[in-house]
Amino acid sequence: MLQTKDIVRYCLILLSIIMLPGCAKGIWKDNIRISTDELTFEAQGGSLKVWSKSGSEFSLDSIYEDGKFPYNCKKVYGENHTDIIGLEGEWLKVSFEDMNIRTSLIVSVNQNETGNVRSGSIHICNGDFYKTVRVVQKAE
Repeated sequence: MLQTKDIVRYCLILLSIIMLPGCAKGIWKDNIRISTDELTFEAQGGSLKVWSKSGSEFSLDSIYEDGKFPYNCKKVYGENHTDIIGLEGEWLKVSFEDMNIRTSLIVSVNQNETGNVRSGSIHICNGDFYKTVRVVQKAE
């Protein structure tokens, strides 16, 4: 015959097993569907746009240039001084197209005079879901 403490133990184990797959996936629905996950720029530089295909807003998390967080990365904050609305590295710059509706980004790169292909990435998030946009700039 099962005792009360045994029943409680089995219930806790069963509950843990049921909840485990939900924890692994996160609690937020995957709602960052963006127009592209890779941008390619010519050596002379320029700007391109990335937007949410689902209309979901997202936040800027970070940028990387050539595999590293830019040493002198400048964070541009919104009016409430907590939301990042822009990031500026040495050659890569990212900002929201509309600061009130954060569903699209303007990505800009400076002219590439290094003679080498540049690579970077932009990390965006919504809740606990993250997405990466790869950036490649051709060499002269």
